[in-house]
Amino acid sequence: MIKIDTKEDPRQVVEHHKLVICPTCGQKLTDVKYVKGIVTLRIKCRRCKNYINVDLIGNDDDCKT
Repeated sequence: MIKIDTKEDPRQVVEHHKLVICPTCGQKLTDVKYVKGIVTLRIKCRRCKNYINVDLIGNDDDCKT
């Protein structure tokens, strides 16, 4: 089973950590703040309408804020 939890960030401040960019058209798809372990996403690009596979691999030392 996959559990997904989404919520609006109360701090509406622009922060740039790691950006996921579409390899076809260059559209910025999402901003990754922290990953521990391995995550695989399948995202549909808003601009070119292609599905993009994203593999995120992180550990305790990456992107800590």
